[in-house]
Amino acid sequence: MTNETLNHPLFSIWLGILSRCNLPSHPAFKHYGGRGITVAPEWMTFATFADDMGPRPSPQHSVEREDVNAGYSKDNCQWATTTEQGRNTRRTRWLTHDGETLSLAEWAERCGVNASTLSTRLQRGWPVDVAIATATDRPMGLARVLTRQTDRLCADAGISRSTFYGRLRAGMTEQEALALPPCAKRPPDGFESLSKVTLGTYYARLRWGWTKDEALQTPAREKPLRLQTKPGRQKSQRPRHVRLVTYQGETLPVTEWARRVGLSPATLIARLNAGTPIDVAMTAVPQYGKRLCRPSVMEQLREAGMKPGTYYARLKIGMTPEQALSTPVDRHRHSFRLKAGE
Repeated sequence: MTNETLNHPLFSIWLGILSRCNLPSHPAFKHYGGRGITVAPEWMTFATFADDMGPRPSPQHSVEREDVNAGYSKDNCQWATTTEQGRNTRRTRWLTHDGETLSLAEWAERCGVNASTLSTRLQRGWPVDVAIATATDRPMGLARVLTRQTDRLCADAGISRSTFYGRLRAGMTEQEALALPPCAKRPPDGFESLSKVTLGTYYARLRWGWTKDEALQTPAREKPLRLQTKPGRQKSQRPRHVRLVTYQGETLPVTEWARRVGLSPATLIARLNAGTPIDVAMTAVPQYGKRLCRPSVMEQLREAGMKPGTYYARLKIGMTPEQALSTPVDRHRHSFRLKAGE
């Protein structure tokens, strides 16, 4: 081969076709030569291939076989882009409607629905004519058929997609929603004479599910009885659990006892849950990080050389206060040592 042939822009394409179809060592041989795809005898010569295909339209074009199960020949090959070739594969689903046969992706683009939507309709047993002719059941018009189109419209108007959809839910048309500047809301007709609330409250009520009449005519800080809570949220009718504590012959809620003795309810509940005797829990004062004890008990613990934790641990296992104080501390089982004179 001459240098002119080797430097030809189509030579690498022709060489790739021959390699895929004739060389078992090629990575793609199983998809081409391995399944019977061949090259026409006349195309074994590069000059014939270049004359039959003509110049390459653009760097994005490559050789496409019109029939993906037939070989490379003049009658079966043409130039096509990557997108066009992606719609002509062994997995492509072809649909015929009104005497015209196109791929599923092309029909979806033509009728203005998503390709996955059209595929799902056919999987559910819809007739081809009905699946293609039925528009999407979206309430916001043509601008929402494709999200890409909606984003383009919103970008041109200088608003976000959520702002655009919010205006449509408030009753604006697409043209009005796109025409308003950002952060601008259009008052409804007769708002000044009928409304008893601000414009922001009116739109907030619409988002909560109020009707337009209720949102306009209900005074501020008042709601219709059926809309006391947001939709989907119901107040629990279960009675609150009240913990009762009996102390000195009187039974009251733990919150009331906490108020009387000057403690927080959480502190008193924590003491009772830890097994602290009721009289100690009611009268103990903080000791800067130690277990809470009455001053008299702390004095006895100091005399006995015992920590509050040891004292309460003994009470938990069933000892009386006298036994807990009189039983000597096993120094080998505790990490602290008692100093003489304490």
